[in-house]
Amino acid sequence: QPGSTARRDAVRLSANTGGAIAAGTVAARGDIEVDAPFLPGQALVQFDRPERAAELVRELFGNRARIAPDSAAPDSHAIVQFDLDATSISAARQETLQAISTLLASDDVSYAEPNYILQLRR
Repeated sequence: QPGSTARRDAVRLSANTGGAIAAGTVAARGDIEVDAPFLPGQALVQFDRPERAAELVRELFGNRARIAPDSAAPDSHAIVQFDLDATSISAARQETLQAISTLLASDDVSYAEPNYILQLRR
């Protein structure tokens, strides 16, 4: 199953670091750059079975997460939005990374990563 080794490695790292994803964690298709700017409370996720994505998000997070409207397309990623309890940017980033770790632990997720903020350079 594609990405399953990377997913297991991320879960193992998460368990060894108290639920946190550290720099260098593999997210099935590349490294999660925890120092790069990203939108706290959002993740880009590729579900193995997109038709079951909303159900899986509810199973994992209850009513504290949802798939952003119009973000999911067949054979594409979806944006998952999380309700965060954090009171600082740093805590919000960590809480987002922990939610991504939860997603990566699911056999129904091909990859999950932060919603990075890209900047064009001229």
